[in-house]
Amino acid sequence: MASSITQESIDEVSQKTDIVRVIGEYVPLTQRGNDWWGCCPFHHEKTASFSVSVEKRFYYCFGCHAGGTVFNFIMEMEKLSFPESVEFLAKRAGVQLRYSDGGYVPEKDDQGAKLKAEYKDLYGRVATMFHYMLTETEAGRFALDYITKRGISTETLEKFKLGYSPADRTWLRGFLEKKNYSAEFLDNSGLFSRKYPATAFFSDRLMFPIFDRKGDVVAMGGRFLRGNADKSPKYLNSGDLIQYKKGSTLYAFNFAKQAIREQKKVIFCEGYMDCIAYHQCGICYAVAPLGTALTDEQIRLVKPFVDTVLLSFDSDGAGQTATKRAILLCRRQDITV
Repeated sequence: MASSITQESIDEVSQKTDIVRVIGEYVPLTQRGNDWWGCCPFHHEKTASFSVSVEKRFYYCFGCHAGGTVFNFIMEMEKLSFPESVEFLAKRAGVQLRYSDGGYVPEKDDQGAKLKAEYKDLYGRVATMFHYMLTETEAGRFALDYITKRGISTETLEKFKLGYSPADRTWLRGFLEKKNYSAEFLDNSGLFSRKYPATAFFSDRLMFPIFDRKGDVVAMGGRFLRGNADKSPKYLNSGDLIQYKKGSTLYAFNFAKQAIREQKKVIFCEGYMDCIAYHQCGICYAVAPLGTALTDEQIRLVKPFVDTVLLSFDSDGAGQTATKRAILLCRRQDITV
């Protein structure tokens, strides 16, 4: 049976976690008497019906009846399993978790959390290696020249951990197998072709690591730079993975969330480069959808913190279509565009 987090550890995390402070990072809260109130992040509303009780360490919405502990809240907002939510809050509270054999945490959830963590670790390592390839090798020099000519500074390049994927499509598999990763693990990683597992999905491309809201690398995007443009898409993006759902993730949200809260507005950009350019100019409340049209889930990520949404899509036909669709989605959620 899988090792699980002890009940004593779970209780310690709960006791040392300020539920108002945690929820307040996702939902603007106002104190009324002993409780705190805000608009519910789980359904559309204009009048605050969502309450947080410090004494009970519990939240409850009188509109949609969602309720629970701080663990439930983090599970919903961060799309985590129960053990992942405990680990998330333990790190924040400075609690060293203790594990024991047996069953408070279901084995299935524990294994799922473990696998997600392992893939996040893999993607972080690969992103670091691609970054090295871009900044320190002759093979990546042309990609580095391209990005610097686009006006991207060294500081920005480091912040977003941009990289270069080698042209040799068999190199990555061989490199990772030497690090003792199993064939099955690599086959399901999203880094290799499903049809030809020895072949890297990304090759000879400028690489954009995609971070979750905690700052962990969970996926990647790659820009075409040279060769026959008619045979290669301009961008390749990771599909949905165990640790990544593109429809509920926003590029650069990990960097932008504080500025979004402070400015009470967000810019939705067309893609990676536009978003990075905004951040380099000091406009740090810019984010971008990930190889797909803007979704309701992506809007819900920022809705609790913004009064206004700004759209910065391309002026071509596709961009105009995306703009119109985004306007409708925002208006349905009562957000000013």
